Amino acid sequence: MKTRYIYKSTVTSTNGFASDLLSKSNPSEILCIYTHNQTEGKGQIGRKWHAETGKNLTFSVVLSPSKFPVELQFVLNKKIALVIRKFVETKIHRPTTIKWPNDIYVDNKKIAGILVQNILQGKKIKHCIVGVGMNINQKTFPKNIPNPTSFALEGYTGVNKLLSLLFELVSLIAEIDVASLEMERTKTAEDYNEHLFGNGKTRKFICNQETLVGKVLEVNDKGQLCLQDKKQIKAYNFGEIRWVIDDKEKI
Repeated sequence: MKTRYIYKSTVTSTNGFASDLLSKSNPSEILCIYTHNQTEGKGQIGRKWHAETGKNLTFSVVLSPSKFPVELQFVLNKKIALVIRKFVETKIHRPTTIKWPNDIYVDNKKIAGILVQNILQGKKIKHCIVGVGMNINQKTFPKNIPNPTSFALEGYTGVNKLLSLLFELVSLIAEIDVASLEMERTKTAEDYNEHLFGNGKTRKFICNQETLVGKVLEVNDKGQLCLQDKKQIKAYNFGEIRWVIDDKEKI
């Protein structure tokens, strides 16, 4: 499917711009809104995404997976995260994982974040806005950002090719739009859990202000993280628990 690119020199949020655009139109093609200066980038549950001007990829892609059922919308999330994880790993040649629900990690460091916002129509997904922040050339970060890294810090040599990276990534995301008609629940779930951060390991979390220790098992189709402690297996929604990484990151 054809992709239409919209460049904004400065924008508060590419996801916000995309959402406003969809409120006024019903595009038939894939849209990509990108900027070199996002002043109020959005992260999960109201958090902000920091990106130094002109040094990173900050963009949103609008897909229209009209046949994807609402009850399986996190399967679409998984597809998107898998594509972006693979893209990062292919470029930096380092093992990468998906930290539930939508962060891309290299070892214990965040290199990219994804924010997926679905617009529903009845029992189907009408539009899907995929916001992506990817650290490319940035080498220093504010102290309040835990464990960041970038393509440059991981040794990637093509850091001057921001636009070519963007076009490559969007071409991959376009494949998701086609794949979303097929759903492939089982294969998608297997691939996602194979690359899940902490999969099969016992990790620390914060739950209700207390430390929770559990073995990471999987993320189910509802988007819940399944953990096993000494007594039971329990599924957690995002926001109910926070990761503890190196005894300092609680996200």
